[in-house]
Amino acid sequence: MSQQTGIDQSALSRFVSGERALQEASLNRLAEYLQLEIVVRKRK
Repeated sequence: MSQQTGIDQSALSRFVSGERALQEASLNRLAEYLQLEIVVRKRK
């Protein structure tokens, strides 16, 4: 997954474990790889 998305393996690992967030560009590449759509909603 790291190679296909261009996201560093350690960054993916920290994201999956909940230790860190991904930058917006990385999150978009990951979502595209997983064929997901990111929807941003306003908090109430």
